[in-house]
Amino acid sequence: MSTTALPTKARDLRRNLRRLARWVHRGCLLQITGQSLLGEFGEAARDAAVRMLDARLVHFVASDAHNLKRRPPELAQAYEFVLDRWGDAEADRLFIDHPWAALWGDTVEAPTPDPRPQRSWSLFG
Repeated sequence: MSTTALPTKARDLRRNLRRLARWVHRGCLLQITGQSLLGEFGEAARDAAVRMLDARLVHFVASDAHNLKRRPPELAQAYEFVLDRWGDAEADRLFIDHPWAALWGDTVEAPTPDPRPQRSWSLFG
C-alpha cells in the first residue's frame, strides 16, 4: 500500500457514516483520537469525530501518544469534552468501560449506530 492511500481512505471513511455503520453492525469497533475530537488535527477531523459520536459509531477514544512532548498520552480534555456534550454514561463508556473490556477480552457493548445526518432546524443550516 502506498503512503498516500491511507489518508485518502481515512478521509473517505470519515465522510461516509453509513459505510462505517455497516462495519459496526458487522462487529467492527471504532476508535477516534482525543486530539481529533479537540480539533488538534484540523476542523475536518474534529467535525468528523463529533459526527461519529453523534451517530453512536465510536467505541473508544484514545490518545495518539507518540512521545511525551509532541503527542503525550493525555485524555483529560477529551474526556471533559465528551462529558459536557454527551454526558457521564457516554464518557465512561468510551474512556473506561470499553477499554477495560477490550483489555480483559470481554464483550464491548455498544448502542445501535444511527448514521443519519443530524437535521438542523436553523434557517441557515
